[in-house]
Amino acid sequence: MALTQTQNMDSRGGIHNRGQGCNKAQRDFGSGPSIFSSRMKRSIHAVMLLGLASTLFSGLAQESPVPKPPSVATAPPAPTAQAPQPESKVPAAETKAADSETSAESTAEAQGDVISLVDTPLLDAINNLSRNAGLNLLLDPKVTTPVVGPDGKPIPLPNITIRFENVSAKQALEAVLANHDLILVEDQKTGIHRVTKKDPTLREPLITTVYQLKYSNPTNLAMVVTTAVPAGAKVYAEPRTSQMIVTATARDTTEITNLLAKLDVANHQVLIEAQFFETIRSPKSIKGIDWSGTLAAQNISMGNGLTTGSSTTTSPGESTTTTLPSGRTITSTADASTASAVTTAIGDRNVPGMSFNTATGLTPGLAFLNADGVKATLSFLNTDSESESIASPTTVALEGQQTKLVVVRNIPVFEEQQGQISGSGGQSPTSVKPNYDLTVKGEERPLNEVGIKLLVTPRVVADVNVLLDLQPEISNVEAVPERKTLGGRVNESPIFSRRSMSTRAVVPTGNTLVIGGLTSDESTKNFSKIPVLGDIPMLGRLFRKDEKIRNRRNILIFVTPTIIQDADFQANSDPKAFLRNKKEDKLPDDSTRWDSAKPYKSKKTNK
Repeated sequence: MALTQTQNMDSRGGIHNRGQGCNKAQRDFGSGPSIFSSRMKRSIHAVMLLGLASTLFSGLAQESPVPKPPSVATAPPAPTAQAPQPESKVPAAETKAADSETSAESTAEAQGDVISLVDTPLLDAINNLSRNAGLNLLLDPKVTTPVVGPDGKPIPLPNITIRFENVSAKQALEAVLANHDLILVEDQKTGIHRVTKKDPTLREPLITTVYQLKYSNPTNLAMVVTTAVPAGAKVYAEPRTSQMIVTATARDTTEITNLLAKLDVANHQVLIEAQFFETIRSPKSIKGIDWSGTLAAQNISMGNGLTTGSSTTTSPGESTTTTLPSGRTITSTADASTASAVTTAIGDRNVPGMSFNTATGLTPGLAFLNADGVKATLSFLNTDSESESIASPTTVALEGQQTKLVVVRNIPVFEEQQGQISGSGGQSPTSVKPNYDLTVKGEERPLNEVGIKLLVTPRVVADVNVLLDLQPEISNVEAVPERKTLGGRVNESPIFSRRSMSTRAVVPTGNTLVIGGLTSDESTKNFSKIPVLGDIPMLGRLFRKDEKIRNRRNILIFVTPTIIQDADFQANSDPKAFLRNKKEDKLPDDSTRWDSAKPYKSKKTNK
């Protein structure tokens, strides 16, 4: 406008000056020929026509609208956008004048508003989005050169209509390029981005990304991610720093990032409170007379029973070899050795006999009747034993991690180890050692470990329930060991009995699950009597014995799972207070003076 107004003023001034000059010429040359007057008139007319034309063009320039540059506009959810004009027709001066509008648009993009383009040529849309993304863009000639169709005419690039929400301008640009088989390549040296056609045979570049895991084990998570990503991606685990390294394309990297965001989450912690109640009762009743010592194995021998003796003397005696600490051996021989033997007349020295002859004192000559004698055991007693054990272990377990609650003791099994044979032919003495960790093939747990075991694996279900995988086991050692005679020697071995079960149950958080069924009840009745005599009414009790034994074991297991929340933890103002304070755990003393062996102290003495 200022330039147009100045031209108009100059034109008017020029006309005015030219008019003044004409008047002066008329005054100066008024007496001259008339040719000067007609020439001046034609000049005035030409100048006036030129000024009118300049004024007319200036008015048209003021009234005609200036084409605005296409830009990414922030639109309401249902915008009615105008088709943007090509950027090549926008003057540079007017583009700079729209800096405030572009700044407002960039702020709207950063806040994640709407990006909308309606029926915009592809190249204009690419330039528009790259400018709003702040990228220096260069178009490949392969993109700008029109493609000739079968009819010999160039095929124009299509117009696009897009509407994106909550994405940046660069993300929108990459989406538009990918939709038309184009790719954005950045020059690492200059920082200029080049838009070119995507080569279908060219593989996408690989990107290496390092993920810092917060909660998951990188080794375990890497195995899961490897099975979920395409074959070209590579996943490595770094257990030392709890990191995972992924080498994949940009598209695969985005998928892996979203996958890790869902997998690498904090595990729930579950408080497991267990209580074991075991009761054992063993009543026993024995009544009657046991004649098994007399009639079960009575040894009777017939014969004279006359004892005879013999002795054998050997000279020289037996040799004895002694090995000194230096390794030297010394052999010594006794002067003589004597061995004595005593036998009966019937040839068995174990048969009781007498040393005088009685065979000729009787007519006819009979021998003595030897027997073990009469033995009987009188029993009239009732016994009853009761025991009760309570264990209350408590622990905190991670979701999906197995937790062991164990209250056991190891029963030693004594093993005999043969001594080693030395080079000189000697043998070291045999040793007997206890084995507290006796295992059997296929079993990881020690065989001689008895007590109460509970294996628990908690899993949180629906945020308020806990799925418990329970494996309780009760074991004990029998009172009577197993005896076997091997090689003329009696060997004993303890007997271990086990009761176990495996179950799964869903328990609401804070509720208690009761496990029973681990009950054993053994009842034994033994009877012994002398035939006929034991059946006599009343008197028959003198010739028979009745024994009743019962062993009953009952155990109940109570398991209470509770999901721990962050608010359940309490910060300790003085974390080391428990180190300075002495803790005394005193058992309640509920015994009476009749049952207790402690010295009784009256209340006055305690004071």
